[in-house]
Amino acid sequence: MDEKEIISIMLVDDHDMVRLGLRTAIEASDSLEVVAEAKNGTLAYDLYRENKPDVVLMDLLMPELNGIEAAKLILEYDPNAKILALTSYEKDELVKSAVQVGIKGYILKSIRMKALEAAIHDVYQGNLVYGQAATQSLIRIQQLKNKQEELNLTPSELGVLELVATGMSNKEIANKLFISTSTVKKHVSNILGKLDAKNRAEATAIAIEHKLFENT
Repeated sequence: MDEKEIISIMLVDDHDMVRLGLRTAIEASDSLEVVAEAKNGTLAYDLYRENKPDVVLMDLLMPELNGIEAAKLILEYDPNAKILALTSYEKDELVKSAVQVGIKGYILKSIRMKALEAAIHDVYQGNLVYGQAATQSLIRIQQLKNKQEELNLTPSELGVLELVATGMSNKEIANKLFISTSTVKKHVSNILGKLDAKNRAEATAIAIEHKLFENT
């Protein structure tokens, strides 16, 4: 294969054995090559600037600077950077953060090498690549957004409601959100009205029933 067709890869993972395994698998391909490795997000940013890899394979949970934060820095430096998240976790909040920051793909480490190679090529070509688990997370996130919009809660009201559900008093919520107690009372009153709830406990029950919180 012509040298220009080889895709350069930077591996970012805090586990040495994971990087070794990925390097071994990737270098068995005649279309991919590893040009840099980083064990944390800070080093990943520096090495990206030095090596300008075609695709970054990025773990998301790392010390010093996590993958989301590192991706944000890299994309601020180079908006055209192609970053593919390779992680063991499929939490909705991670998928949501990855999408928001501009990561081009999200796949699990359990993926087979042929599928990983295909994902790398897709991301390199400018396509978005989200595995089944990540796609399901995006669907859940959209469903949650639709439910929140259906009930007409503002982001501020939703934030207050989530704290109400933990059992916090108005004063505790005010201190937590750095707002006045009167503002909290107004939000709570609006929440009860919009949810047609008689009290805070009923509002919490309705929120849980409708899965208004990302962790419910």
